Amino acid sequence: MPAAWLDRLGNGDAAAFGRGTVPEIHAGADGYRNQWWRRDGGLLARGIHGQLVAADRRTDTVVTILSSWPDATDTALEAAQRDLVAAVRRRLRG
Repeated sequence: MPAAWLDRLGNGDAAAFGRGTVPEIHAGADGYRNQWWRRDGGLLARGIHGQLVAADRRTDTVVTILSSWPDATDTALEAAQRDLVAAVRRRLRG
């Protein structure tokens, strides 16, 4: 991938999240572009039912979670995923 394209991932209008219809999904997001969210200090590609790809360029790490939640979104399960990804990032960053 070209570095310039990667640098643009997640760059978008942060104010747009205030206009969203599902505010709990957007909480903590700084941007969105090209199907990637900028959130919690990294980049996330999210799908329904808990699908997740989290990329951390500082540690050259990608966390992939394949899920099948009963509902398309679940704020408690999403919070658990965010905690897991944050723990992996902390551990790898030292």
